[in-house]
Amino acid sequence: MTEVLCVDNQEGSLFVPDPRLLCPVVKELRCAEELITADDLHTHNQDCEDEDERVGPYTFFVTLPPYSTASESEPEPAIRLALTCRDRSCGVLVPHEPLAPKQLPHEGVDPFFFEKGFYLEAQTGFTVWPGSRLILEALTGSYKGFERMLHWQNRMAKGMLNVLELGAGIGIVGACLAAAGADVLVTDLQVLVDHAIVPNLRRNSHQGVDEKEEKELDNRSSTLTQSLLQSLPETTPVHPIGRGHAAAHVLDWTKSPSSQLPCETLSSIDLIVGCDCAWMEKLIDPVLSTIKVVFAKSIKAGKDPKMLMTYQRRGKNEVFSTLEGFLKEAKIHGWSVECIAWRPVDIEEDGENDVFLFEITPGHELRQSFR
Repeated sequence: MTEVLCVDNQEGSLFVPDPRLLCPVVKELRCAEELITADDLHTHNQDCEDEDERVGPYTFFVTLPPYSTASESEPEPAIRLALTCRDRSCGVLVPHEPLAPKQLPHEGVDPFFFEKGFYLEAQTGFTVWPGSRLILEALTGSYKGFERMLHWQNRMAKGMLNVLELGAGIGIVGACLAAAGADVLVTDLQVLVDHAIVPNLRRNSHQGVDEKEEKELDNRSSTLTQSLLQSLPETTPVHPIGRGHAAAHVLDWTKSPSSQLPCETLSSIDLIVGCDCAWMEKLIDPVLSTIKVVFAKSIKAGKDPKMLMTYQRRGKNEVFSTLEGFLKEAKIHGWSVECIAWRPVDIEEDGENDVFLFEITPGHELRQSFR
C-alpha cells in the first residue's frame, strides 16, 4: 500500500505534504498543444463544421497509456484525444512536450460576456490546468506511488465505474476517463457545457473505438442499467469514447444537485473527480455542499463513494482560497482527507506552486445514518 499523509489540519497550522508523496511526471501519459488560427483552418481545407465546433484556437492533445490485461499478449494501441480550448494550457506541459505560442489578447468585448454564468470561475475553465494532468496520471498510469488507484483502474477496465466530474472546464478529464473505460457525467456551468464540453465530447466521440468495440458499446448503450448515464433525458447525447461513455450536463453548485440531476443518476455514482474546484474562497461552501449531497445519495443506494480532488496553491489574493481553509471545512463535514500525491508546478506569471491530489472519504456518521 502507498503510504499517505492523513490530514490533521488544526486551525492556524500550515499543511506540509509528506516528501515521500512527491510524484514525478508519469511519462506514459503524453500531452501536447498547438495553435491553429482561422487562416490555418482554411489553408488545411478543414470543413466549416470543424471550425464551428472549435472552442478556441488552441488544441490540447492527450495520449493515454496503452491498455493491456493479463489475458492479452500485446497492449491495445494508445488512444489520443484532441480537445480545443480558448487559451493555451497553464503549467501542464513538461519541457520535451510541444508548447503552443501565446496569442495576443482578444480585443473588444468577450464573445461570452453576456452568457449566463460567465463569471471569473467560468473564464478560467477554458484553460487546462496542472491538476488535470495529475489526476489523469493517477487514474491511468502505472507509477508505483499510485497503487491504491488500481482499484479504480480495474473497475474502469471492466466497464464498471460511474464517475461524476465537477467543474470539468473543457472536459479533458472526463473524456480521458471515458476512453479508459468509465461512464462519466461531465458537468460545469452552462457556458462551459455549451461552448466547451459538448463540442469536445462530440469531437472525440467514437475516438479509439474499432468496429468490434463499437458494436459492443452500442449494445451496452441500450442496456446501461448500472450506469449513471442511463437516467439522463433522451435528448442528452451519450458519446462512446474509447472503452467507455461520456455525457455533458449543467451542474451549478449554488443549487441543489437533486434539482438538477435525476435521483437515479446521483445514486449511481462511484467516484467523484474534480480539479481545482475550490480555488476561490466563495466556491468552498457550494462545492462541499454538492459533494455532501452526492455522497449521501450514493451511500443510501448502497455504494461506497469517494472523491479524488486536486488543489493548486496560488499566490496571496483575497479572491483565492487557501488549502488550509479548504481542509478545515472538509474536516467540519466529518470527512477523511488524505494526500495521495503532490508536485511543484511552474505557473507563468505566478512562479512555482504545489499541486496536490487528495482522496476524500465520507465520514462514519454519514454511513451509519443509512444503515
